This record gives sequence, C-alpha cells and structure tokens, in this order.
Amino acid sequence: MWGQGLDELAQLALQLVDAHGQLSAAFQQFTGELEMVFTIYTNVLEIDENGQVDDGYAQYRAAQWIRRYCDPTYVIDPPYE
Repeated sequence: MWGQGLDELAQLALQLVDAHGQLSAAFQQFTGELEMVFTIYTNVLEIDENGQVDDGYAQYRAAQWIRRYCDPTYVIDPPYE
C-alpha cells in the first residue's frame, strides 16, 4: 500500500518538475533514490494522537540517506533497521 502511494507521489513530483521544465531528467534518472527518500521520511514521520505532525526527525533521517548516497564515507548513525 505505501509503496504504491510513494510511487504516485514520486510521479507527481516528476510531473510538477516537468511542468516548470527544470530538473526532469535528473529526477527521472534517480526515481528509485527519490522513492527511498520518501520511504525513509514516511517511516520515521511522527503523528501524535491529535493529528499533529512532527517531521523534523523524518527530514533529518531522509537527509542522512541523501548524504550517504552522495558521500559513501558518511556513516549513518543510528543505522537504518
């Protein structure tokens, strides 16, 4: 279920970028990587009992994955499960 939603979200991101005519080739080349960022973000995202979203840590963990992708020497701590 989440995978399909993330694929749709990634496709929407591609459409938005295409609409502005920028970066579409890069996003199309790295669709799997973009999906991984969305997966990490949504898996770490915290929503409290009142529906309030705290996405600070989710952003941080997704950014760690991006940094590791760009810099193979970077160590993600704590490691992903």
